[in-house]
Amino acid sequence: MDRDVQELAILLQLQDSPMTFVPNPSVNPRERGVALLATLAAILAIGLFAATVTTMIADTGESHHVQQVGNQAFYLAESGARYAIHRLRTEGLDALDELDGGTFTLANGWGFEVAVDVVDEGSSYTFSIDAVGFSGGRGSSQRQSLNGYQVEVPKYTTDVEVPVGFNYAVQSLTAPRLMITGSAYVDSYDSAVGNWTGRGALQNATIRTEATEDALKLTGTARVFGSVSVPLGADVENYSGIVRVPNWYGEAERPPIVAQDVREVTAIAPPEEPAEVAKPVSWDALPRFKGGSQTVGGGAYSTSRDFSPGSTEVTVSGSLSLNVGDDFTLSGSGDLQVDGAMAAWIADDMKITGGGSGLDIHGDADFLVGGDFQITGSQNVVIDGGLDLDVAGGMKISGSGSLHVKGDAYIDVAGGFDIEGSGSLIIDGKIIVKVGDGLKFSGYQYPLVIGEEGWVQIYVADGKIAINSSQINTLYTPVRFMVFGSSEVDSVKINGNGKMVGTIHAPGAEFSINGSCELFGAVLARSVKKIVGNASIHYDEELSRVWPAPDLPEEPLRRYWTVVGEVD
Repeated sequence: MDRDVQELAILLQLQDSPMTFVPNPSVNPRERGVALLATLAAILAIGLFAATVTTMIADTGESHHVQQVGNQAFYLAESGARYAIHRLRTEGLDALDELDGGTFTLANGWGFEVAVDVVDEGSSYTFSIDAVGFSGGRGSSQRQSLNGYQVEVPKYTTDVEVPVGFNYAVQSLTAPRLMITGSAYVDSYDSAVGNWTGRGALQNATIRTEATEDALKLTGTARVFGSVSVPLGADVENYSGIVRVPNWYGEAERPPIVAQDVREVTAIAPPEEPAEVAKPVSWDALPRFKGGSQTVGGGAYSTSRDFSPGSTEVTVSGSLSLNVGDDFTLSGSGDLQVDGAMAAWIADDMKITGGGSGLDIHGDADFLVGGDFQITGSQNVVIDGGLDLDVAGGMKISGSGSLHVKGDAYIDVAGGFDIEGSGSLIIDGKIIVKVGDGLKFSGYQYPLVIGEEGWVQIYVADGKIAINSSQINTLYTPVRFMVFGSSEVDSVKINGNGKMVGTIHAPGAEFSINGSCELFGAVLARSVKKIVGNASIHYDEELSRVWPAPDLPEEPLRRYWTVVGEVD
């Protein structure tokens, strides 16, 4: 008890006494100074570390900016090479003066320089392209080079000889022998009076040949229901099958084809060439596509890479201008619907493939494609208005895909134009197609469907023309479908069991028709090699009264090109 009282007294004394700090005599004052210096050193080290990190972040940002500027310069060099390739493919030597040594500058001061060497390869030119892109910003600038791009451009002309009219069922411009064998035959009908009714319906078909000896051979049950026009002085008696040709005439003695009425020759007006689409002054970045359904506002969008919405079903609520630095691709289940007009500048290929709904444009469409244009799979392209399509490569419609144009159209293809499989081109209006290197329809029975108000004229500059097992323009008259080949087209073949209502004019080509094919119209060729098998040609006498083709436009349809941004 006494111990507890003593402890309580001590505590009361401490409470009433002032508190005084007494240093620990065991701690050396020098040690306390060292601790202070260590603390200061730690603070200094932390400050130096923070400064270093800040400098590294700044250097990283600058390095990233320099790399970005370098990438921009590289892409500009690539755009310069693609731009030169397109110009050379579409314009040939005419583009050299502007391209070689040219500098092309965008609105923001960036751009590219181009140098071009050309080697004449005889039938083609080989161009070697060097391009330098330059870009900058925030006090920095860079130049990147791409050297050795090569492009081969064939020498061809789009000049096509257009006849004043088709006054002959078959006209051979040179002397090689014309053969009609098997059960093949040539007769006539008059679409102004009615449809063809059967073999030998009318007997006003005239075959013209320039040969004087052994120019015509008929075998089997082959017949000409009409006449053969030969040069004056030709030895008719040496021709084979003479008994199956009712009339023979030397050219100077050939009686005129008399019209069954007094109508004047009618000219067919071509569609109006579409006006050039105004290029946007500025572009917005292309939005990201996230799958499912997505609506995008109308406007002008640009990407330096591919345009590919993947599986997204994209709706553009208005008109669309699109600038694509690489490929335009609609594939899989993705599709694009534009609630207005659409204009697209595509640096490389335009591919609509897969099983989606495809491309649906509720207005006019204007496409300039730097590579190939392809519609494959089950995809469809539907254009409610007119179409101006310019393709620097080839064009193909295959699978069960289709291109349906409800207005007038101009299609200009530098390479070949093929419709294969179950593919089809559906035309409700008037269309002019210019093809640089070959035309081929094969596979599906209806590769070309012409509407009630439509007609089609195809001009082929080079290569071959092949129409296999196709049903073309079967509801209308021959003037609604006409194919013209320049003097560089060396072959025209119609094979299989198809039916074509139209005309062929190919003054440089060898023509043949076989199988069970029927041609309702007329043929003009350098030579007619054979009409064989069960093939038949039914001359439409209306062709002698109708001017079937307008002159080609003097200027090519290719008019403009741009890279990402506005070119000065």
